[in-house]
Amino acid sequence: ARYEGAREHAARFFGAGSAEEVVFVRGTTEGLNLVASTLGESRLARGDRVVATVMEHHSNIVPWQRLRELRGIDLQFIDITDDGRLRADDWERLIDPRTRVVTVTHASNVLGTVNPIREIAEIAHDRGALVVVDAAQSAPHLRVDVGRLGADFVALSGHKMLGPMGIGVLWGRAELLRALPPYMGGGEMIREVHQQSVSFAEPPARFEAGTPNVAGAVGLDAAL
Repeated sequence: ARYEGAREHAARFFGAGSAEEVVFVRGTTEGLNLVASTLGESRLARGDRVVATVMEHHSNIVPWQRLRELRGIDLQFIDITDDGRLRADDWERLIDPRTRVVTVTHASNVLGTVNPIREIAEIAHDRGALVVVDAAQSAPHLRVDVGRLGADFVALSGHKMLGPMGIGVLWGRAELLRALPPYMGGGEMIREVHQQSVSFAEPPARFEAGTPNVAGAVGLDAAL
């Protein structure tokens, strides 16, 4: 009960439409890897473009580089100006009709730059792309309302918000989470398993294989 209560609290705190949109992960790194891996398996093909920025944390670069190696995606990077802001003309140039995903940090862990996510999301959505946001640095300092951000996925870490280490939140739009394949296989994420077939639980359980980090979730609940 405390575990699901923590999920419901997180949903309210971050402006999610429902608790079913909140997946508990080990942190931002796992959340971003989960999104990259499952989108790569289900929605990305050779030649599809993913647009990131040069100010991303490694956890929002390496998973997409892996997809470049494994799936042949076209990975492009938005550059920054001399004062540490994203180049607006790069958004228009790089986010083209081939773009399937735009992945961007809300606030840079190096520069402190706060990026205009909603503006970027409007451009991306106009061109049919999904928007993934790394909110690890912004969540402790800014009001992160996932609905107002305009993103499709948002990942963040509990320890950045004075919660325990090893717990974080991945928020995703319900219809998108339902369409994604599992990230890991194991207990809790399945509905039925037979020798020749398997059916999976609905989100968020589908993405929470194995023994849950109940203590971490309760600690995050207290921090929020």
